[in-house]
Amino acid sequence: MFCTNCGVELTNSSAKFCVSCGASIRNHDVFVKKRISNSKPVKEMNPALLIPAGIALFYALKILIRSLS
Repeated sequence: MFCTNCGVELTNSSAKFCVSCGASIRNHDVFVKKRISNSKPVKEMNPALLIPAGIALFYALKILIRSLS
């Protein structure tokens, strides 16, 4: 079952609050049997972008440190 507020799967049917978003779970009507259609999946960061971003940050810091010296 899934939380109707955030779409996270709820494993404890007797819980009073969602473990992810804290939404109040008043009764079993709050549970839905499938993921909410309007919930957005978590976007994963593309690891190929991390290396160029790290290099750019390195050089930006290097220039900043030189300008302060």
